[in-house]
Amino acid sequence: MPKKRLQNKIAESRYALMISIAAIIATWVLSGLTSNSHLLSLALIIATTMVMVRLNTIHAIMRTYSRMVSCSFLAISAIALPYFINPTDAALPLCFSIIYTLLFFSYQDNSSVGIIFISFLILGVASLIYIPVLFLVPILWIIISTRMMSMSARSFFASILGLITPYWFAAAYCLYNANIDMMISHITAIANFTPVADFESLEIRDITIFAIVMLLFITGSIHFIRTSHNDKIRTRMIYESFIIMTLALIVFAALQPSEIPQLVPIMSISVSPLIAHYITYTNTRLTNLSFVGIVVIVVLTLAYHIWTL
Repeated sequence: MPKKRLQNKIAESRYALMISIAAIIATWVLSGLTSNSHLLSLALIIATTMVMVRLNTIHAIMRTYSRMVSCSFLAISAIALPYFINPTDAALPLCFSIIYTLLFFSYQDNSSVGIIFISFLILGVASLIYIPVLFLVPILWIIISTRMMSMSARSFFASILGLITPYWFAAAYCLYNANIDMMISHITAIANFTPVADFESLEIRDITIFAIVMLLFITGSIHFIRTSHNDKIRTRMIYESFIIMTLALIVFAALQPSEIPQLVPIMSISVSPLIAHYITYTNTRLTNLSFVGIVVIVVLTLAYHIWTL
């Protein structure tokens, strides 16, 4: 039996999640992020962490006991802390963690119309927060068709109905308050684009955060593709769904770099399981050193955020 290294011991620790949550709370306090809106964002991050625990447990995306999926999400939220300060941005990963948790129940079930309806209803809510998430609808249809294998005519129409349901309520609210222009301006904002691949408009901080998340994604994806034969077919489909969605978000970010502050929080949900799989199921000296490197990066970025925020 291979020797357990530091990364494996931490990945299997029952205290890792509690320590990670305590570290995030301490970071917010030390950064002076204690206003009501900041505390709401922190509450949303912790809520997302708990949903990630359920995602991991219910769908058994880790084949042994590990809370590393949730810990990885908290680590990415620490690296990209400036992107989680705004409650509306912090709500996006919560929405997507719930969407994934529900959507994976539809695996090979053509009768899962209700699950798909609710999943897209939540996506509709997310689009009321950040309208460009509607560009991800075709990606979710591809995942449902090719990875969940649960697409049918009824599922397709259920997804459309779920997507527009929040807009019925939002439109009724706007009409009641005689402010329909707010709804119109929100919907038309989906066509507001910045110059393509305009990376010059980004700050060094934005490029650094995006590069770190990209590195985590590439590391986790390569590892999973190389070792996917160790997982069940259903688990492979789930991880492939994460990879497909993350690739779509990377393309989106490359075309519209100004959207990175909103896209990275969404990416954190699909990248976390991939890097968690890498940390938990590798145990060579090199991978252990890479794990230490990831921890150092998280600590350094946390210290930087505490100093600058």
